[in-house]
Amino acid sequence: MGTPSSFWIRHLFGIAEAAAFLGGVASCLALIGPCHWATDIFTHFAAILALGFAVYAGIETIRKRRRFVIASLLLALLNAIPVLTLLFGPAEPRADRSPASPAAQRLRILQANILTSNPHAPALLALIRQEDPDVILLQETDRRWLTDLKPVFDRYPVHAAEPRDDNFGIAVFAKAPHAQATLFHLGPRPVPGGMITLPVAGRTLTCYSIHTPAPYDRQTWEERNAYTRLLAERIAANPEMKVITGDFNNTPWTRSFRDFVQRAGLCDTTRTFGILPTWPTRTLPLLRVPLDHCLHSPAVKILSKRRGPSIGSDHFPLVIDLAIEPEPSARP
Repeated sequence: MGTPSSFWIRHLFGIAEAAAFLGGVASCLALIGPCHWATDIFTHFAAILALGFAVYAGIETIRKRRRFVIASLLLALLNAIPVLTLLFGPAEPRADRSPASPAAQRLRILQANILTSNPHAPALLALIRQEDPDVILLQETDRRWLTDLKPVFDRYPVHAAEPRDDNFGIAVFAKAPHAQATLFHLGPRPVPGGMITLPVAGRTLTCYSIHTPAPYDRQTWEERNAYTRLLAERIAANPEMKVITGDFNNTPWTRSFRDFVQRAGLCDTTRTFGILPTWPTRTLPLLRVPLDHCLHSPAVKILSKRRGPSIGSDHFPLVIDLAIEPEPSARP
């Protein structure tokens, strides 16, 4: 008769085997992910699955089951390939990673999907006071949120907002009085986006606030993909320098997201600053995925990108510091 401890060890091994089996099924479905909305969901968990199979390989090493170790390592590699390709593969165009010169003008952006139903406006207002951003880009604002954000409207003279009750409201703010704030709509079900255009170091910078449809079914999956295709065309047609942030409802290693980045001619800050999982906030850190992103023109120097504290939303905010160099002819 086994001891109670051996019973629980066998029980934990059984749970690990079941989880590994389900992970293997998910890994196989992810291989055909781009072909169908239901399988595309599994592509977002590549980093989590890669880590999980690496841990499971260690468990099977302890149990001295060599075939399971090899299978686990192969599945870990299968899931890790798109993530490693994103982080270390060739990138075009290449971001300017040289140090900012003394003549460069610095700018701070606060990006946040604040969640329409989130009642914790004081947390967001406190974060804005603490970070003192030059540009604020918010998603999921409704009329109640715009009322709660009155202190921000008072401090930031340039702003544009479209309140909505369907989780697609947008609000953008700029501290500089000479900036411009505008809204636009894209996609089969027109979804709003926001833009702040402002002169920086004698040049023009446009900051985009994006919130794509969440791919919960075939229709919303197609809407998200159509939105990002149209967005890529719009961004590529803008000759000015650009920074694009928002909730893309997509992870950075998927084929659809990489296609968007390439078509728009952008650089992805994930390559420079690593993976910053932002959703969902109310789960274990290892189970979060990166849905909120910062993309930029090659000439824009991103100095830092960090995840902010919880503000009561299901997404963490991002704080981005950047620098714009003056035109070479304008430098002293």
